[in-house]
Amino acid sequence: MRAGERGYALILVLIFLAVGSASLVPTFRLAYSAFNSQRIQHDALQQQYARDAGAEWGIWQLLYGGASALMAEDGDELTFNLVLNGVETDVVLRLQAILREGEVLGAEGNKIRVTTTVVCAEDGDAVFDDDCLTLPRIAGLQAKFTVFLEQVSPDTSAGLIKVIEELPTKFAMVPGSVVSADGSFPEIETTTPTDILGSEDEFWKWDFSASPIIFQPGEVKQFTFTADILADPVEGIPNSGRYCNDVWLWLEDPPIERIGKSTDVIVLPNPPDGCKGGGFLVNKHISQFVAIPGQTHVVTYIANVENLSDNQQKLFEVKDVLPAGGFIFCSPTSPPPVGFSCDPPKFKQVDEPFDPETGDFNDLTGFTDWVEPAQTYDAGTDRWTLVWIPVDEEGNPGVNVKKYGSSDDIFMVRFQTHVTPVGSGSFYNEIFIDANCTLPNSLKDEGITTSDYCAIYSWPTGGVVVPTYDVSSKAGVT
Repeated sequence: MRAGERGYALILVLIFLAVGSASLVPTFRLAYSAFNSQRIQHDALQQQYARDAGAEWGIWQLLYGGASALMAEDGDELTFNLVLNGVETDVVLRLQAILREGEVLGAEGNKIRVTTTVVCAEDGDAVFDDDCLTLPRIAGLQAKFTVFLEQVSPDTSAGLIKVIEELPTKFAMVPGSVVSADGSFPEIETTTPTDILGSEDEFWKWDFSASPIIFQPGEVKQFTFTADILADPVEGIPNSGRYCNDVWLWLEDPPIERIGKSTDVIVLPNPPDGCKGGGFLVNKHISQFVAIPGQTHVVTYIANVENLSDNQQKLFEVKDVLPAGGFIFCSPTSPPPVGFSCDPPKFKQVDEPFDPETGDFNDLTGFTDWVEPAQTYDAGTDRWTLVWIPVDEEGNPGVNVKKYGSSDDIFMVRFQTHVTPVGSGSFYNEIFIDANCTLPNSLKDEGITTSDYCAIYSWPTGGVVVPTYDVSSKAGVT
């Protein structure tokens, strides 16, 4: 080093020391940061492994550990606290069991369910704020009907081509009163109904055959109309009575849907118990709402076939279409798997319908053993059809069911099925009834047969849910 440069050495040393310290500190910090990240990642992986293990553990409990038997109703939950992979883990099992009518194809394919309601203007002020069950015997009364058409199956391939409203005797539709208040059925407002003559009841037809109406799954269309309650020509007042209307739907492809005589309007003081031409009403109930996948269940069905007419009716046939998914008729002669047993089919005639809220599905009091039904299987739909032909005391086809309000006005049917579900879903039972009745002349030219008119259908109800399960697993801090 030259003599003139000696003073620079100290400066260089100081510079190297300063630069070195500036480099080492970030290096140490980087090393610590990498170590800390590795620890955090390790903890996160442990928690993730614990959550995954918790979900697998929950599934095992449902399949093999008996957890499914501990949940019976929609929303039931089981919570377990475990230590998995060294981490405290919470596992929650939740049963999901919701009937979904719109997801189930009916036995006859496309199904549009029709229902009606009615309100009245009792004092003639055109304000429909009165119920229709205790109307006085005065002239000038009006009734306002609302008709609902609900697509209840996923099959929407067949369009609606006709709607026919059958008003009861002494009721007359008010011209221009038809409206779809919620805008769901504008076609009904722009189509002029035709008055079908030939009967004492009024029949009004809306024809959409030139442009059939296609429903979307689950869609509901509705319309309202007003009817005058006509005065009696002699007394100048409406006769006392029970007045029931009916609605018919024609589709491009069968079936023909019918509401059945319903939506009572009662004029006092001496109304009859039943509706004129009321037909039968079918209500069915099931002993078990939820069936667990992989387990065998014996399910009891009870159906009330109730005469709604003011006259005795003859019941000729009861046809039951069991749900898809492995539901099989069950009796001592068609036994279920080993370890289970079934009663023979039974019937009785009573004056009070079976109520699942207060009745006992296992109470056999008053029931008589019934013959085994004829059985057919449809591989395309995976459904069994059961057919019974009731007979009278002399063995002739058809059994008499007394008029509504009498003793023995209900023909009650009880039978059992067995099923071992393999997949989740909603599974519905359907019943078809054939009875005697008279086809109005007004409908003969519409292509409807006596069999169509007299048949009663129960709709896809009486459902069994094979549930799905939510499995949630939480471990550590998430």
